[in-house]
Amino acid sequence: MYKKIDICKVSSDVQSSLYFAENFNFKTKRFFYVLDINMGEKRGAHAHKETSQLLWVTAGSLMIEALDERGDTILSEKLSANSDAILFDPYVWLNIESLQDGTSFFCLTDANYSEDDYIRNPKDFFCEEV
Repeated sequence: MYKKIDICKVSSDVQSSLYFAENFNFKTKRFFYVLDINMGEKRGAHAHKETSQLLWVTAGSLMIEALDERGDTILSEKLSANSDAILFDPYVWLNIESLQDGTSFFCLTDANYSEDDYIRNPKDFFCEEV
C-alpha cells in the first residue's frame, strides 16, 4: 500500500545541504509540484487506478491520511520538509492538508497524466458495508 523512503542529508560548513534518496525502484514518467500552499488548504481527495506516486515535502508540513477501499486508515502522518518521502501504490485514497503557510511538495508518478486513472468520487472508491 505504501513504503517510506528515507531522505538522507549531507551537510557541510562551506556548502548548502544536499538531500537524497536511494535504493528504491521507481520508474518515473511524470512529476509535478505544488508550491506555497496555505495553512488548512486540502489537496488530494482522490485515488488512482494504476498510478503509483512518490510524495516528498520540500517546505513546511503536511498531514497525510491514506485510506484503503474499506475506508480504513493505513497511514496518518505529519510530513515535514525534507522528512521521509512516501511511495503510494494505486488504489490508495489520499487526503492531504497543509499544516502551515508556504508548504510545498513534489510528486513523482510512474504514469503519464490520464483523467481516466483518477477516482474522484468517494462512492466509486470506498466499499459499502453489506
